[in-house]
Amino acid sequence: MRRRVLWPPPARSPWQIARMSIDSLCKHWLADHDGGGLAVLVIRDGKAIHKKGYGRTSVEDGRIPDGETIFDLASLSKHFTATAIMMLAERGKLGYDDPLTTYFPFPAYAQKITVRHLLHHTAGLQDYFALYEADGDDTSRWGEGERPTSAGVVAALAQEPRPAFAAGKKFDYSNSGYVVLAEIVGKVSGKPFPSFMRDEVFTPLGMTRTRVNDGSAAPDPNRAVGHEEGEPFEVTPLDDVYGDGAVQTTLDDLERWNAAIDANTLVSAATQELAWTRGTLGDGEQTSYGFGWFVSDDDDARWVNHEGSYGGFTTYYCKEIDRALSVIVLSNFAEAEPDELADAISESLDA
Repeated sequence: MRRRVLWPPPARSPWQIARMSIDSLCKHWLADHDGGGLAVLVIRDGKAIHKKGYGRTSVEDGRIPDGETIFDLASLSKHFTATAIMMLAERGKLGYDDPLTTYFPFPAYAQKITVRHLLHHTAGLQDYFALYEADGDDTSRWGEGERPTSAGVVAALAQEPRPAFAAGKKFDYSNSGYVVLAEIVGKVSGKPFPSFMRDEVFTPLGMTRTRVNDGSAAPDPNRAVGHEEGEPFEVTPLDDVYGDGAVQTTLDDLERWNAAIDANTLVSAATQELAWTRGTLGDGEQTSYGFGWFVSDDDDARWVNHEGSYGGFTTYYCKEIDRALSVIVLSNFAEAEPDELADAISESLDA
């Protein structure tokens, strides 16, 4: 179920909230989340009815975010990764039921893990964040250099003698699975995942300010700075890993991306529908996740959504499919809860 939220706090009645403009909702929300920046895009029937930034791109300067300000999407990146897999599946380059061992030399248990399991978060791979922390100072199995790469993550996962659980047994949100998916894209396409996304997705769609961060390029001066508790977020050793995160983009480019989804520009309508279809466990129980999207129903409406949180950025993207409504909220402070603002905006449009 889509969470119903009274926002701003309950000094205001539901009808008052419904009558507030999107701009007023954003300003009230930011006032209660002092110290950061916010960028909001609302698209209805193919048109941007609201696109605006609020607050600051950094505590160290007074710039207001706008349509060209770059934000890290964090886990919102997962539906980009899923789209790349779907594109290659449509081209006959891979199959959803291919075992993981088709692509990488994992132990025997991975013969039962499929691409579909990875997409649905039902594969049972170990959590690479936890493995990295457990290794402490011994990072030798994570690849060369000071910081792990996505290839290093896959190599480390392949050394694990057993899964966290048997494939298809349960849903367990997995960053590991989406890193593996990005490396599958690279192996199948013959291009590293960031290059595939640039050449096959971002450039054709005119998303000129979007990239997958792999640590190879200098930071863009128009990138917002992530914050936690009012301070700029420190770089972490896992910042160069992609697939589960690492897409950096702008509201302007997300408007183009949303249009491509709605127009089935990259994949067919039937394939896109797979992304919005709940996964099924081995016992027949349905999960709440498709391919790169959470799937929910509310009063007979079809909603898909995803949130992200990493590096001092918090993000949220929801689509009401049947009403052709999309709400995207990007923020550069870790304490934000952008899903609350997105819910309030969608409710204001119900009035």
